[in-house]
Amino acid sequence: MKLSDRLYAIATFVPKGGRVADIGTDHGYLPVWLMKNGAAKCVTATDIREEPLKRAMSAALMAGETGIAFMRSDGLKELRAEDYDTLVIAGMGGETITKIISESGWDWADSHRLVLQPMSKIPELIEYLYENSFFIIDEKLVRDKNAFYRVLLAGRGKYEMPDLIYRHIGQALINRRDPLLIPYLSELISKTEKALAGIQNSKDICKEKQNALNNLLHGFLAMKERLSDGKTERNQ
Repeated sequence: MKLSDRLYAIATFVPKGGRVADIGTDHGYLPVWLMKNGAAKCVTATDIREEPLKRAMSAALMAGETGIAFMRSDGLKELRAEDYDTLVIAGMGGETITKIISESGWDWADSHRLVLQPMSKIPELIEYLYENSFFIIDEKLVRDKNAFYRVLLAGRGKYEMPDLIYRHIGQALINRRDPLLIPYLSELISKTEKALAGIQNSKDICKEKQNALNNLLHGFLAMKERLSDGKTERNQ
């Protein structure tokens, strides 16, 4: 089974021999790939709905993979923290991922790793993680079907909150000089400019929001210029 670029980027953050729970598994392609390629010791595929679980079971059956456990669960509520060291929560909005983590009721261990691929509200998700004794260990940027995706690897630990711009653009991407970083910045600049234009055309202009977007836009532009010039940017 060949994974999409997005799913493959997620898979590469799963530690060899990990005990993995794939939350919101959908078609079940990731659990099948992890087990088929010996990338995980065991995988539990979960979903809140029965239909996606049936699709995942069908994918496992078609691949001849019998080592995957399937469970219907609302987030992490039916799972025990001690049974897993790696959680994959991908393809959901950042607010949904935040809700799943915050409502888990888990006693988090230092060994727990979160592999997260949020579809929206990424800075807000990162803010929540740092406020709740998680931090970003590493990050990957991937382009799949003309869309950009950020894949985050988070662990336990108390670290200083990254500045806002580094919640939009991960420090790991800058340190690695990720080849997708400049085109991704260009997309962020375009989206921010459109948001500003929308505010300026509105009858009720929110100056606070306008100023925040202006500051963010200037930050993106300055970072793109420095990276284009080959300079390294570091969070202070």
